[in-house]
Amino acid sequence: LKLFDPDTCDPRWSQEYYYQHQRLYTHQQDKNESTMNQPISVSVSTPRDLKKMNHNEKFREANDVCTKLANLACEVGSDSFERRLHLLKDLQRIWENNDETSLLFWSEPQHVNNSNGENATDKTTESQHLKAVRENLEKTVDPLS
Repeated sequence: LKLFDPDTCDPRWSQEYYYQHQRLYTHQQDKNESTMNQPISVSVSTPRDLKKMNHNEKFREANDVCTKLANLACEVGSDSFERRLHLLKDLQRIWENNDETSLLFWSEPQHVNNSNGENATDKTTESQHLKAVRENLEKTVDPLS
């Protein structure tokens, strides 16, 4: 014995009946049939420029970012926290003086074990970091020039 037998249900409860008799679907079907032999036109619109944010919207967005930065600063050990807090205070001081700045990303060179089993800095990784720093400095525009 099956749990469900479609023959025991009235046809008006079937999906096929529903699609054939609901105005939404019959209207759409009639529309499709009437336009089937007609050419299709497609219009493309360019996205509008973003509206300018007012003071409250700017504040809300900046506040969200600052809250996330504060949480990230607190999630690390004391030494990293002090570095991150110092960086945030530097940014605050720069903006209070109405100056602009940009970030230069730096990560510590990886340490690997040499043939003696001692921990030594990987010179290749270090030179890659220095090359990346040089490239970033070359891309940086001097605001005074």
